[in-house]
Amino acid sequence: MAKLELTDSILLEGEFELLSDAQLAFQPDDPSDYQGLLNQEHKLIVFGEWEIDPQHDLRFRVQESLTERLGKELVFKGEFLKAEAGELDFTYRYRIKEGKEAIRTFRFFGKWEADKNNRLTFVLNNSKGSTQTLTLNGAWKINKRHEIVYSYRKQELKTKTKKTKRLVFRGKWIITNNRSVSYVLEGNSVQAFRFRLTFETPIILANQNEIRFQIGVEVTGRRYSKVRDIVLFGKWKLKRDFSLAFEVTYRNAVWYEISFDAKYKINDQAGIEATLFARNGEDLGLAITLSRSFLDQEGEVFLSLEKSLEETRLEVGASLRF
Repeated sequence: MAKLELTDSILLEGEFELLSDAQLAFQPDDPSDYQGLLNQEHKLIVFGEWEIDPQHDLRFRVQESLTERLGKELVFKGEFLKAEAGELDFTYRYRIKEGKEAIRTFRFFGKWEADKNNRLTFVLNNSKGSTQTLTLNGAWKINKRHEIVYSYRKQELKTKTKKTKRLVFRGKWIITNNRSVSYVLEGNSVQAFRFRLTFETPIILANQNEIRFQIGVEVTGRRYSKVRDIVLFGKWKLKRDFSLAFEVTYRNAVWYEISFDAKYKINDQAGIEATLFARNGEDLGLAITLSRSFLDQEGEVFLSLEKSLEETRLEVGASLRF
């Protein structure tokens, strides 16, 4: 006998099945309690909308049902199991008999996005054409593998103690303009979080092997935005076509390049200064100083760049764009 507790402490005896992102099927343990309301498969079809409550449980607000016995809202107490491109899994426990529990997982399909407050959201695939959005209302950070991690505190139903739960989003960072940065989710090059950002400093030193920027995340229920200092650690490389790449290492020692075009000029004291552009040509408002010690490691590529710059300076006294 499966039982699900509702907001008003009523227990439903039966099981739920997710048919679509706006449609649930309830199969009661005793069909006679729902005579005339069930389909040929002995299920009651319910339509509604989902939301994530402050306790990070899932609430289903009933909009259309053949009976009022389910109430106006269903609460599924559980935790988020997995998040990846196009998918969000939520698992919850329910009682099947006295003293015993079973586990069921709801698998939602849709698209991950960042909202205007830089919060992580999941837009559900709704067959009716309307939009349903699940919002992770807390703050997030990145781990040592440069992955986005969403953490929240959850009270265990049995022990009543709180534990930290985590959702890890695997992907890679891309800088496309001076106003936003994208985190492209693994497995789908189209799905990405696009965050509004501020670079901590307009000048980067290549020897420091890092890129720093800030992202403000507005947390629901608080009057302020939480500013996240994002630091990407990696290694700067001067490419043969004189573009610049920042190599970032991710999970399992896999690295990925953030690529930039550059406009160079010689600085007799510091080495070479490069103004950075996105690959689409947009000025990022960033400059990087390539010191002599850094350039010495680049070998023939540096010598070719230095020669081109010297020739350009002698001819027109200007900088050189690649």
